[in-house]
Amino acid sequence: MDDNIKTKSSKEMKDEVQRAREIQNKRYEDEEISTNGALSTRLMKKYIKLDKNVKALGQKAFDKYNFSVRSYNKIIKMSRTIADLENSENIEAKHLLEAIRYRSLDDKYWSV
Repeated sequence: MDDNIKTKSSKEMKDEVQRAREIQNKRYEDEEISTNGALSTRLMKKYIKLDKNVKALGQKAFDKYNFSVRSYNKIIKMSRTIADLENSENIEAKHLLEAIRYRSLDDKYWSV
């Protein structure tokens, strides 16, 4: 096992999730939703801003993996959640890449 990898206890993970949920509840307090997963396309445009480098990375992944628009939107929402778990105001490339990996695994193991 890599000594540089920090493992988290269940309590630490629970605390991170609770903190992320609080961030999302506050962010969407004026909307009829409370989580990133419930974002409509209109609300995504309002609440999710990607810098040009992250946007370009997303476009490359979209083209390379032939994601549908629906899949791509799910990846962006997941990226926002990963950023919230890290208490990051902005979605960074590492958040997007992690979400893409999860989506690729989902397609690999759950598609019929």
